[in-house]
Amino acid sequence: MDGPLKELGKLETLSSGRSKGTTIQGSLDSLLKSLREAKDEIAAKGVVDPSRLRDLSQVAEGKKKEIEDKQKEVYSSMSRFGKAWDKKFPTALPSYSDLFSSPSSAAALERTVALHLLRTGQFDVAETFLDESGVEIPPKLRGQFVELHEILKALRNQNIGPALDWADRYQEFLQSRGSPLVFFLHRSQYIRLLLSTHPPDPEAAIAYANKHLGPFHDEHEAELRRLMACIAYLPLSKLQRSPYQDLAQPQLHFDLEALFAKEYCATLGMSRQVPLRVVGDIGGGGALARIEKGKKVMKDRKSEWAQSDELPIELPLPPENRYHSIFACLVSKEQSTEINPPMMLECGHVISKDSLSKLNKSAGTTLARADFPVHFPLFHFTQIPAKPMTSNPPEGNGPLRRATRSLSIDPSKLVPMDKTEALRLPGHSDFNVLFIGAGNIMFGSPEGPWNHSFRLEHKLGPRLKVVGLIDPNTQRAAEALEKKRGSFVVAAYQATHICKTLDDFIRVMSPEEKPHAVIVGSPPMFRGILQKGRDIEAQILERFPGVPLFVEKPITTGPLEELSETHQLAKRISDSKTICSVGYMLRYLKAVQTMKKILEDNKLTVMCTIARYACAYEAIAKPDWWDKSKRHALLFLRYCAVISCRLIISAGPIIEQGTHFCDLSRYFGGEVDISTVEAHSLEWDENAGHLSKLTIDESQIAPENRIPRVTSATWKYESGAVGSLSHVVALQGTLYSCELEVFADGYQLKLVNPYSTPVLYIRRPGDDNETSITFTDDDPFFSEISHFIDTIEGREENEPRILSSFDGLHVPSPAKHHR
Repeated sequence: MDGPLKELGKLETLSSGRSKGTTIQGSLDSLLKSLREAKDEIAAKGVVDPSRLRDLSQVAEGKKKEIEDKQKEVYSSMSRFGKAWDKKFPTALPSYSDLFSSPSSAAALERTVALHLLRTGQFDVAETFLDESGVEIPPKLRGQFVELHEILKALRNQNIGPALDWADRYQEFLQSRGSPLVFFLHRSQYIRLLLSTHPPDPEAAIAYANKHLGPFHDEHEAELRRLMACIAYLPLSKLQRSPYQDLAQPQLHFDLEALFAKEYCATLGMSRQVPLRVVGDIGGGGALARIEKGKKVMKDRKSEWAQSDELPIELPLPPENRYHSIFACLVSKEQSTEINPPMMLECGHVISKDSLSKLNKSAGTTLARADFPVHFPLFHFTQIPAKPMTSNPPEGNGPLRRATRSLSIDPSKLVPMDKTEALRLPGHSDFNVLFIGAGNIMFGSPEGPWNHSFRLEHKLGPRLKVVGLIDPNTQRAAEALEKKRGSFVVAAYQATHICKTLDDFIRVMSPEEKPHAVIVGSPPMFRGILQKGRDIEAQILERFPGVPLFVEKPITTGPLEELSETHQLAKRISDSKTICSVGYMLRYLKAVQTMKKILEDNKLTVMCTIARYACAYEAIAKPDWWDKSKRHALLFLRYCAVISCRLIISAGPIIEQGTHFCDLSRYFGGEVDISTVEAHSLEWDENAGHLSKLTIDESQIAPENRIPRVTSATWKYESGAVGSLSHVVALQGTLYSCELEVFADGYQLKLVNPYSTPVLYIRRPGDDNETSITFTDDDPFFSEISHFIDTIEGREENEPRILSSFDGLHVPSPAKHHR
């Protein structure tokens, strides 16, 4: 209908006088004004001036031409509208017998129209229609429709009170239907409270959740986990770029109106959709035209349709009007029915029951697949029931996939945190965890989604017991524990010891409190080597031999000469066979593992990697970040970023921001020939390095310590492939721009926005166009913690899936650097 409606709009514009230029009415008014002026002038002078008459004649001719031109536009528009209408409806409207000639059918139609007007809230029109048609609608029913729309109006104004009052009256009815209405109402209010404070203060929202959402834990556990998890991504600007961005969409609140109307009408014995609207949408959307065309074709071919329960042609329907799934058998090409349902073979293929019976007759008591020559007994088939349609396809490749790939994970096994059931395995008691560090990495902050404690709570559930929290700043540790003990995870932190050192913890620890895992989240300058005070990993290996370690990246920071000690530490971890994971979470992204799967499944060798990280510097207000004396970014890039994700020797913008891209480059390209690394930088004092929106006073930093604006490096991998990284301090606002491209023979894999909503663009052989996959529901932080725990408890199907550990270190040689 787009064509006719477009032409109709043009015709309305011309007819209503809203078009550009002079209108017909305007031209007539102007001509009348000129004639009146001439008449008054002649009456005043008493004589007729021939020149005035000539001018008046010219004005009349001009206005006549204007009117004719405008009329031509109107007639032309009417003609185009008629042609567009004929094109849309090429066949004449069908003639039918009067379907509503009997009094009973006419009364039914009028009652349907009256109920439609009441149900859609058109009460004034409904009253007029009821008066003129004489249809009787009980006052009680009319009052119920008024109540319905009053509550819908309240929901539109963000007031859930009337809806909750109604739900209380019909509590038993809603429970019998398994309706989520009350939960969704409270969820909406929780989200509003969560986003109403600036800066974010989730205490009021958490208190509301404890009071109103707690009773729904058993029924909506997964969704409650998502509601709690989204707190880690506040404020709103970050939530909108997180795996929980759907919770920040206004649609979450708007959908309450449709859900409430559905439940309200169910109490009245009415369908969830407005019948007259469904008929109009389907019929007016092209169904009647297709049916009439089908009838005409069948009439011309002198054929008839014998099936009374289905149509001879397929009608396109919008998703909301598809009420069950449809299966067409690949063997018989027939659609399944209740008598001939789909049947799944043990191998995973699905055919219809009739086709299965026919194959059975020819194959005897077993059935073989041509491409999978294994015979299955006939009882190994499962009938598949028709299911309600869903707009979300199943994740991954299904349960039949069994592929195992080294140093990678099947993307279908990367289950989001909110869809993971907390581990409640028989024979598994409490899981003791020791925290090293009480900062943002461990307990979260508004600056980012880091929060190891939060992921452990969701992975282990009631089994989690944090036996100790070690931090020199015991006040900060106590404050972190106080918040945890005031929440629903209090059981995990009730008996946590606060200690300054590992030795202090060992002195107060009971035998039952020996940790099953240690999470190291202290600053990198205080760990990663063997010097006293910076040897926490070595202390753990000595006091708790064999206890798995999770170490946040970077492993350490410091001068190049300390690398030998880091090597020794790595060797100790490897020789002791201690499970160790380092916090490079982007390796656990579904998008990254999908890239890995494509490369491995097609036996491809990477030819080139291109990494780019452009930060929004306007939002970076930490003076230390801009001080090169505290953050030797280029040193990191030159000596170890591209060598190993496990070895970091200093801090800086590239370590804080680009380190993950350096790690992913090595993950895909392999080991780097460090002698080939060459770097260039754009310094602050060069003409192109001027920044106009700095939020810090850079004059307080010594000129020689101000960070470069651009750092770009290239290198060769040991395989011969080429890699590059560009880190740019250039963007304003808050959004960063990050991409990683991987090239192989015939393939281009481009990962965009890995920190928010990753999008993977794929170009394959035989097709010049890219296809894209958007991963909207992924939390690599949780996937990393989840696989760490699964590896500890031996639940991995094949090899342990620790994708980043302490092994594989190399002592780098100097690289070339140019300003």
